Amino acid sequence: MYRDQFEQADTIYWLPTYLSREDPDEHVLIPEDLIQNITNKTAVQIAELDENLWNTITEARKSGNLVLCMGAGTIDAWVRQHLASATQQ
Repeated sequence: MYRDQFEQADTIYWLPTYLSREDPDEHVLIPEDLIQNITNKTAVQIAELDENLWNTITEARKSGNLVLCMGAGTIDAWVRQHLASATQQ
């Protein structure tokens, strides 16, 4: 799985995964499973797709930090919605 792909990251917010089209009887990997081999585990924080995460992202952006969101499914629409709302304020 993942190893040193995020070596340069200061902070990694790792969200739960879910099955999309896979066999529903398969084991769903949890963040702890996916980060098991990461070399900079101290940078990882388990997070949820909620307002606490958005507030954290907002503060990071205000501080001039690069925020990179990667994923499949709901995170894309969630980020776009929050960014659109933030630019309308």
